Amino acid sequence: MTSTLVFKAQYPHAPERVWQALTHPQALAAWLMDNDFEPCVGHHFQFKEASLPGLETVIDCEVIALEPPTRLVYTWQASGMPTPSLVTWMLTPIEGGTQLHLHHSGLTPAASPLNPVSLLQKQWSGSQLQSQSPIPQALLTIPSPQAQLDTAGAVLPEALLGMMFEAEWNHRLYEALPRVLTQLMNA
Repeated sequence: MTSTLVFKAQYPHAPERVWQALTHPQALAAWLMDNDFEPCVGHHFQFKEASLPGLETVIDCEVIALEPPTRLVYTWQASGMPTPSLVTWMLTPIEGGTQLHLHHSGLTPAASPLNPVSLLQKQWSGSQLQSQSPIPQALLTIPSPQAQLDTAGAVLPEALLGMMFEAEWNHRLYEALPRVLTQLMNA
C-alpha cells in the first residue's frame, strides 16, 4: 500500500520567486538539502544531508517534468528504497502571491529511509561488527516497524511513515522556505 502526502502553502511572493527557491541549487540547499539539482528534464541529482555525525542521508532523484514557473516533478529514492516515490510541485498565482501545492506520492513502509531495522541491517551487513558483536544481532531482532504496535489505538506503519514525512515537509514548507523567500527578495 502506498501513501500520498499533500501540502498547500501560500507565500506573498510571485510564482517566479518561489520557482527560484525550488530550482536554483543554492536556494534549494538553504531550505531543503544540499544538492546538485539542474532544472532539466532527465537530469539525475542527489539531495544530501548529514543529520547526525557519521549518518548521511542521500536521496537519488531524476527530474521528470519541468514547466517553469508552474510545475516541477522528480523522483525521490533514499538509500534502501526499493522503488522511488514521486514529488510534484505546482505553483499557482493568487492575489498577493503564490499558492504552492506539494504532492509526495508512492510512499511505502518498506521504502522508508527512517526504518530503524533497515538502517541497522544496512549499517552492519557484511561488516566485522556483525559477526563479532552480540549487540548488533540483538538489535536486529527488534520487531519490524511493519508489524502493528501493541498499544491501545495501535498505529500502523503507513501512519508512522506518513507522520515522519509530514513533520519534515511541514518544517521545510512553513518555516525554512519562507525564510529563504524573504532572503531572495532582499538580495
